[in-house]
Amino acid sequence: MTAMDSAYDLELKTSLKSLIDSGEIEVNEPDYYFELIERHYPISSNRIDWERVGGSIAEYIEEESKSEQLKKFLNLVLKEDSSLSLENVVVFGDDLLNFAYKLRFENFMKHHEIFFSIPQHTFVIFEESKKCINYTFENDIYFGNPTPEDSES
Repeated sequence: MTAMDSAYDLELKTSLKSLIDSGEIEVNEPDYYFELIERHYPISSNRIDWERVGGSIAEYIEEESKSEQLKKFLNLVLKEDSSLSLENVVVFGDDLLNFAYKLRFENFMKHHEIFFSIPQHTFVIFEESKKCINYTFENDIYFGNPTPEDSES
């Protein structure tokens, strides 16, 4: 059964239409990506247990300076590993998005605000390295590496 567009999917597809039409953003079903997170990250209470992810970084995002803080956080992620700018990421959520959006991280950096404006737990998983950014409904943002014992080659 194919998922139907939610109001948020329609908003994304309208805002990012030119990138989707040009193939710079690919729209997929999210099930595989949820399974990928479950394989590579410790899960507790239906979410990533960031306390068990070694070396993760976290920050609380204040609503009044959200845009600036998100940019700083994403730049910190790139400072940790500059090669991530060349990776594809898949962006999906646990509630209000019915689809996963695959794009280059450099394009995600340009359009992150629209993805992070959706009130849900949003996941940005790097396709190759399996590193993950998780922006939560509570305005916490995390970045971390897959757990070595859970990783598959």
